[in-house]
Amino acid sequence: MRNNGRNGRGFKPLPRLAVIAALTLPLAACDIDELLELPDPDIVDPAVFTDSTTAMNTFRNSAIGAFSVAYDAGGGDNQVNYSGMFTDEFINSETFDTRIEIDLRSIEETNSDVQAVTRSLYRARTTIEDGIRTFQRFSPGTSAADPGNVRRAELFALSSLVYMLFGEHYCAGVPFSQFQAPGTFTYGGQETTEQIFTRALNAADSAIAIASRISPANATSTQFLNFGRVMRGRALLNLGRFPEAGAAVAAVPTSFAYILTHSENSGRENNGIHTFNFVAERVSAANREGTNGLPFRTDYQAGDPRVPQTRRTGNTGFDRVTAQWDQLKYAGRTASTALATGIEARLIMAEAQLRANNPDGMLETLNALRATPQQIFYNPAPFPNNGTVLNTPVALAPLTAAATEAGRVDQLFKERAYWMYLTAHRLGDMRRLVRQYNRPQTSVFPVGAYHKAVQGGQYGTDVNFPVTVDERGNPEFNGFPTNQSLCLDRKA
Repeated sequence: MRNNGRNGRGFKPLPRLAVIAALTLPLAACDIDELLELPDPDIVDPAVFTDSTTAMNTFRNSAIGAFSVAYDAGGGDNQVNYSGMFTDEFINSETFDTRIEIDLRSIEETNSDVQAVTRSLYRARTTIEDGIRTFQRFSPGTSAADPGNVRRAELFALSSLVYMLFGEHYCAGVPFSQFQAPGTFTYGGQETTEQIFTRALNAADSAIAIASRISPANATSTQFLNFGRVMRGRALLNLGRFPEAGAAVAAVPTSFAYILTHSENSGRENNGIHTFNFVAERVSAANREGTNGLPFRTDYQAGDPRVPQTRRTGNTGFDRVTAQWDQLKYAGRTASTALATGIEARLIMAEAQLRANNPDGMLETLNALRATPQQIFYNPAPFPNNGTVLNTPVALAPLTAAATEAGRVDQLFKERAYWMYLTAHRLGDMRRLVRQYNRPQTSVFPVGAYHKAVQGGQYGTDVNFPVTVDERGNPEFNGFPTNQSLCLDRKA
């Protein structure tokens, strides 16, 4: 294994622990059965849930933890990193074939890394929905006088985002099985992309309805209300219902942000985008990947602070060949990630204006966003030994009007890519350029010669992640021949 330590700031081997065995009592005095009856310190026994506060707090914390691991935390195998590698935000800088498949966009259904990341997203889904049911049990909120615990709205918004990621990142045909009660399990069948986004929309609407019942509104209910509104707008955008999407987010203030925090407490709680890129060097920040990729590094070096990258002199990735560029948006293990923001709300409104044949309105919305400094970095300190990361928001120069419709679409989607860099939005946007704007995938996704000499050295044609081989054990898929994809289709 390669030593990933960097200039004294990497991992250091742990000291060996001395094993001390000092049994001073005779074995005859011990109850051997008692020695074997060990507690489960990491498992919460449902029997302890004698009050609603304990139950709801436990399930909420579990839901957020499971979502975080699936989305951007842990060792780095998560939705943000994998979608970044699949698109033009990251390139692979290691040696694992399963991850190279992702960067190459030629993924087998037996890909074990994709299986693991998919299971993690399913685990987040079920944990969140368990939490929702627990909140419903202890705080149903059946009337205006009893609005229920507002954090159920938070869980519904997170549920919406989970379904959004399934719809944006995976092919049509994803199933959603359901454990309902002991001994009762319903296997899910294939769902279309539209059905998946409808699930996301319904969950967002539930979040909005619950948060709206709190009267008078408070900071917490308003936070979850806006979270739900952004999720509703994002789902409607994916469904191609542009006027409704713009209306859904109109009331969200530009300053709004729902933040996912990280800590140094454990690897599970670290910011996995930082660790995967900077610590483990498994991916390198990309620039103009495969001809069609955006010029993230070029524009940063020209003064755009939203997509920062750096490279230490001569540094290469885990493969010891690929130039290792480090993103600076997440400058440490404790850096936080924004899941939903008022910035995204304005970008949704701008797209609604574009689709309503109002290019002047779109440009005005985009330039208002650029003119008012907005927070997009949530780092606890400057990036070590690599200059300063701009935690302080800065204003950007105004855009000039594009001369053509195609130019306006390019302008809008580039703004989306830069404002929401490395937040698991890019793959959904690239697919929408194909699906909703009728662009050939060869003009959207990286194409041509791949930077590693594998599989003929050319990018593949995948535009999404497949349903993995796990589902061949699902009775709903039992009739599928082994040479047939488990997806309904692999279209964008």
